[in-house]
Amino acid sequence: QYNRSKQTTSDDDGTFEVPVDLGGYDVLVKPPADSGFPWRVLHDVNIGSRYVDFASTIELVSPVRIDGALDYTGSGAPKVSTLEGTEVRAFAVIADEFDTERAVPIGKAVADVEGHFMLLLAPSTHKGW
Repeated sequence: QYNRSKQTTSDDDGTFEVPVDLGGYDVLVKPPADSGFPWRVLHDVNIGSRYVDFASTIELVSPVRIDGALDYTGSGAPKVSTLEGTEVRAFAVIADEFDTERAVPIGKAVADVEGHFMLLLAPSTHKGW
């Protein structure tokens, strides 16, 4: 049901183009990590014609900030000096029109030398353009 993935990078003014096949897509916009904006997820974007340009303005929203810390304890814990560089990823579970659920990535953070991380997440996902 969902087609091949493609990637692109926006121009200086924020515009971008992605030539795609007909079908359904999840569009994931990842602002630069230091921008203070969360990823923006548009799911179930349907492209139904080869001859139409689908122009859309994707608005970035204020993030929901989640602060956390990684910890390792217990007798079976590995002997490591730091958890720096550990990647923390967040996913949203989205149901399509047939109630088939799938996980869509919505954010990523990297832990610092003390194991602290901060995820900036959008308050919601958006269906279609």
